[in-house]
Amino acid sequence: MPEQNRFIRFTAEEAKAYATGRGFSYPPEIYNAVLDYHRSGPSSPSFNYLLDVGCGPGKVAFDLSSAFAHAVGADPSVQMIEAAKADPRYVEDNEKIDFVVCRAEEIEGLGLGEEEGGVDVITVAMAAHWFDMPAFYASAAKALEPGDPSDPDYKELQTILSHLEDDILMPYATAGTLLTRDAYKNLPLPWTLDEPCPHFPQSSFVRRDWDLDGVPSARLEDGSPGPFVYDKEVTPRQLAAAFNGSSLVIRWREANREALEKGEVEDCIEAAIKGLEKVLQNRESKGFKDGHGLPGRSCDLDLQEKAEVE
Repeated sequence: MPEQNRFIRFTAEEAKAYATGRGFSYPPEIYNAVLDYHRSGPSSPSFNYLLDVGCGPGKVAFDLSSAFAHAVGADPSVQMIEAAKADPRYVEDNEKIDFVVCRAEEIEGLGLGEEEGGVDVITVAMAAHWFDMPAFYASAAKALEPGDPSDPDYKELQTILSHLEDDILMPYATAGTLLTRDAYKNLPLPWTLDEPCPHFPQSSFVRRDWDLDGVPSARLEDGSPGPFVYDKEVTPRQLAAAFNGSSLVIRWREANREALEKGEVEDCIEAAIKGLEKVLQNRESKGFKDGHGLPGRSCDLDLQEKAEVE
């Protein structure tokens, strides 16, 4: 919705009247449905950060705060945020609950939960009609973007690897290597073929993924990240050895052989490894026993049962 049409200029009296007359709580069944949906996600969910967008006087943030370690309400109206902070529940528990002035389209800029892996749940209660929805979706995706909270260098490490794979090596990818890059999500399956194979029905197909994009799937009882399925760390040089056998790297080196021999370009793997080593050189000071290890590799498992066909 255009900014000039957004009704955010409440007076203090109007915000107070809204909190009293319209800032009602929702039925427990609705809140339980939200929490049950989050619990049923594909990976073990965390209940660290809740962000209620368009929070008004904060009713939803207050009501759901007991399920999360932190609850934050965001609203573009200064008066609404002031009304939320005037609520006795905020005065009593302002270390757990907070309210900030922020447009729905800019929530990623709040930086909530960055060290813990991002926002876990975003709620919107009777406010979406005021949003620029495409911009809100883009911002929400960034706010919810997972990180590995057990690794403070996650984002920087992932940026280096993503640049190597997506920008430098991708032009040398074949259809087959693209399938592996996406963890076989686009692998042709028996029922998707032009002539489907009846021996392997979709009904028996099961796919399991672990630790995609460097984020551990497992969660401990307190909601913090659990171990990677491949829990053994590798050094950057061990990673380089693995990359050296990659068809993508072989094709890149073949295409750039003359420039490499003349010293006009640096080997792409060597450049990436140097970047990783630079990030990791202070790792021990951040609490890692092994200051030079890279944790985690993703894993995909597809299971299929053969059916008898008459």
